[in-house]
Amino acid sequence: MKRPLTLVLIFILLISTYSIAQTLSLPKIFSDHMVLQRNKPISFWGKGMPGNEVSVEIRNNVAVETIKDDGSWLLVFPALKTGGPFEVLIKDNTSAITYKDVYAGDIWIASGQSNMEWKLSNVNNAETEIKNADIPLIRMFYVENRISDVPMDDLESGSWNICTPDIARNFSAVAYFFGRSLHQDKNIPVGLIDATWGGTPAEAWTSKDMLLTMGDFNDRIKEIEENTEFLKTVEENEALNHRRSVAVYESFQGLEMGVTDPGYNDESWEKIELPNKGSLIPQITWFRKSFEMPSFKKQSSFQLRLGRVSDNPVIFLNGKEAGRGEGSKFINIEIPGRLLRKGKNVITVRAANGWRNMVTFMGPETEMLITDNENTVKVALNGEWKYNNQLEELFPEEVVRYSHYPGVLFNGMINPVLPYTLTGAIWYQGESNAGRAYQYRTLFPNMIEDWRVRWRQGYFPFLFVQLANFESRQEEPGESDWAELREAQLMTLKYPKTGMAVIIDIGEADDIHPRNKQDVGGRLYLAAKKIAYGEDIIYSGPIYRQMEVAGGKIELEFDNMGSGLVLRNNDSGSGFAIAGKDKKFYWADATTVVNNKVIISSVNVENPVAVRYAWDKNPVSTLYNNEGLPASPFRTDSWKGITER
Repeated sequence: MKRPLTLVLIFILLISTYSIAQTLSLPKIFSDHMVLQRNKPISFWGKGMPGNEVSVEIRNNVAVETIKDDGSWLLVFPALKTGGPFEVLIKDNTSAITYKDVYAGDIWIASGQSNMEWKLSNVNNAETEIKNADIPLIRMFYVENRISDVPMDDLESGSWNICTPDIARNFSAVAYFFGRSLHQDKNIPVGLIDATWGGTPAEAWTSKDMLLTMGDFNDRIKEIEENTEFLKTVEENEALNHRRSVAVYESFQGLEMGVTDPGYNDESWEKIELPNKGSLIPQITWFRKSFEMPSFKKQSSFQLRLGRVSDNPVIFLNGKEAGRGEGSKFINIEIPGRLLRKGKNVITVRAANGWRNMVTFMGPETEMLITDNENTVKVALNGEWKYNNQLEELFPEEVVRYSHYPGVLFNGMINPVLPYTLTGAIWYQGESNAGRAYQYRTLFPNMIEDWRVRWRQGYFPFLFVQLANFESRQEEPGESDWAELREAQLMTLKYPKTGMAVIIDIGEADDIHPRNKQDVGGRLYLAAKKIAYGEDIIYSGPIYRQMEVAGGKIELEFDNMGSGLVLRNNDSGSGFAIAGKDKKFYWADATTVVNNKVIISSVNVENPVAVRYAWDKNPVSTLYNNEGLPASPFRTDSWKGITER
């Protein structure tokens, strides 16, 4: 009897689908131009036909494994010596895959939030650095941003690329400078994996199983688990986020209405005193102000300053675009005299904050002015302005940052590259956890342990960057969540094979993303030389060890002194504060180094019991070793901090 045609087609389709599903494959972390870890057994894994044998052949050496009943396989290949290029042949009973231009060298994964994500194109001396980024034996793999509610086996896309100016331009700058230092120092091939996402907290990079041992994130984890359409929710949210981005960066509807024209009628606009000292205005906001210019030479150049405007401001003078601000940096724009007129002028500013939907002029008022380069003309711009936040399309309903949810980036960006054999990890993150710094004492070490267990390579080196100095400086000693976050990072050094790059001296007060990423990568590599490569070097600045009270003074002792301690002069003070039992801190009156001990005192504290150093978001930092490495901020007390709940 003939089979119905429909059943035959279904049977053929099922056979075809099964066959495709069982085709030999490897994750995308394997590709041409990759670097395989030298001097360690190497993990290869993928999918294939159950029961088939899969083999990996490199340089005439072969390793074989049987594919499991579920179609998965993992094969450990014997360690390779440094070198290349060579081919890697993977095959089973019916098919084969060949990877070309492969080297054996050292692999490092770079992860964290925006300061690790920060591209080479954004650093100091960027164009020269990019031009020189033609290093064929550095290979780069970029992990695309991806949120997932479950651990993913593979990435959606990705491949290894040879380091060229075009590739390096958009790669993690810190990772590049770290990898360049390693390559130049050791003369070996280097593989760099860039798995970063700006603004993300540490819990997003930690597995659900590890987070559940803490209990702090159970509600959010439950929210994910109970949403059976979580990925659809994320997709819909991303569509809202795209609408917001278009509104912030592309729409400029107010411009089409002529609001920058000097004769525009703004009588219906609200009045506001600027700077507004941190008061927040929702939605995309236009600001206007009329001001008078005295006589000046048209060929003169002027500096237009507006302090800090959050965020993405576009500035117009008399209807012409004069320049743009960037993030939280101070606005200081050079403008030609032809944009100005003697007598009445109109300045218009469009500000839109795509991060939190709030705008503010933060000043200070002394930085809101127009001045010529000879400083003979000064026109103040602080005072009364007018504003309107109803001209542009209102932002869509609140956009949720699902990239902050616990475990979702581990699932989507870390699990897919496990267990690619590597040397170690470099990490730059913490800004998004500063408000929960006390929790970070546990969360961060747990994340490190989580990665090490899942990579199945023991205590591989984990090197991290301590938060840089940022924002305005406190006039008097006080509390700071960023200082507490730095303390949590410092405390993590008690765990095996961890290292920290202190950059308390190279941040920027007006930019959370300091442009000097060269020193960040360089200091991380110093830690790598000691911790990963076992070199007997001074890789860190002074680390507080203990204190002793003697004669109304406190003597401090340190590890990692190198060839000696040094206090650098700073007109703003020493950065040291001292307190008695009343817990009231005063700046130290005297700070000296005697026999490699730092001795401090204050006339305000007769019986001191505690010292804090560089305990501020943007502290004074004066203590170094003779090798030029800065001391980590610290405190000698254990009094309850502002983030301890």
